[in-house]
Amino acid sequence: MEIILNASLAGGVAVGSSADIITLPFGAMIAGFITGAVSSFGFAYLSKFLQRTIKLHDSCGVLNLHGIPGVIGGIISAIVASRMDLDATFGDNYDDYKMV
Repeated sequence: MEIILNASLAGGVAVGSSADIITLPFGAMIAGFITGAVSSFGFAYLSKFLQRTIKLHDSCGVLNLHGIPGVIGGIISAIVASRMDLDATFGDNYDDYKMV
């Protein structure tokens, strides 16, 4: 049960960085599902592997709850940002808000 609870939080971590860019709900659901699945496998297998091989004990699950979902969220943000049509998304006033 603990793995499932942490996986739901991991999905939120990954989607949080691109939540204002993803415009359709299914995109956020897919990103959250993929990140939750990867995080679940991390909690179930990667933590035990790291503890056995390099004696790394992640007592709070920081790697699987924030590290891996953060990297996945960064990749998702880069993909979504590269696929955006700025004129259609922000309209004619996009030039007014550019940072100089």
